Amino acid sequence: MAKRASKKKVASKKKAEKVKQIVFSALLEALDDIIGPDGKASIIKFAGLANKYSKQLRPSLVNSLPRLDLIKLTDAMSRLLGFGSKALLRETGRKFAIYLHPYGYSLETLIEKMKRWIEGDWDISIIKEEESFKISIKNDPFQAGNYIWAGFFEVAATNSSPDGAKYIAGEVIGNDVDKSTTFEVKRQ
Repeated sequence: MAKRASKKKVASKKKAEKVKQIVFSALLEALDDIIGPDGKASIIKFAGLANKYSKQLRPSLVNSLPRLDLIKLTDAMSRLLGFGSKALLRETGRKFAIYLHPYGYSLETLIEKMKRWIEGDWDISIIKEEESFKISIKNDPFQAGNYIWAGFFEVAATNSSPDGAKYIAGEVIGNDVDKSTTFEVKRQ
């Protein structure tokens, strides 16, 4: 009985957590670019969010949306786009990065912004090595967005590179138990 009450408490806490509208808007725009408006509408409908997000969602740093909606959306993306191949999810992550930060902030600045824009008990850590970055995401706010993050950080690392180097993500390791994601982004 106590375990059940604890799950309800965690669910209500997640329901109260917010995501800045700019994050949601960038992700929806990326979907529109990759799979078109009909594909985006299908994912939104599959996520059970058609009544909320069927129209254009303008980017905003003021307005917030429920984090639970972000989880539903990325779960639907993972289920529909990730079946058999993760390439569409990775490409969506690349477009997401372009829409979210088109000016190529440093990775540290980008991480600070993401932590402010997505509420909750989660963290991104980056360890810079000579030719790569090791990225770990604890309590992944997307929960099913492992390959979205990989594509996102490929573009983010490339855009923030002072010498214009291109980066590509290696193997993505996701752990469903603790909702963590780890991967390496290597210089090409």
